[in-house]
Amino acid sequence: MQEIAQIKHALDSMTQVGLRAFSEISDLWKLTPEQKAMILGSQSGIGLADQSKSESPEPHLTEVIIRISYVLGIYKQLNILLPAPAHADAWIRKPNSEKLFNGASALDFVLMDPEHHLPLLLAYLKNVT
Repeated sequence: MQEIAQIKHALDSMTQVGLRAFSEISDLWKLTPEQKAMILGSQSGIGLADQSKSESPEPHLTEVIIRISYVLGIYKQLNILLPAPAHADAWIRKPNSEKLFNGASALDFVLMDPEHHLPLLLAYLKNVT
């Protein structure tokens, strides 16, 4: 039973770290509260930290963690491709002529369908290198 408690504590810690990292990245990208909620798959964006502390987290929390991992990967790839942090952070909002984006910014592309477009954006950025 102690092992289960240790695993739950480790998962809670990782979730909290992920949420803090997402918050910092979303500030750098100048995301609105609505955009943050859409990316995380939440209607309100409220209570995500509280979900990770519950006895049995909602299945939704797993999806939030997966989406955060995509955002972290996107952030990392952008900073590899564009080593100047200001350029890397601004890229997400710039219109893009690549076929995938059809003239939209990467942020607008993601917001159209975050569940499917976050992994597509990450794959695109990995293939650019």
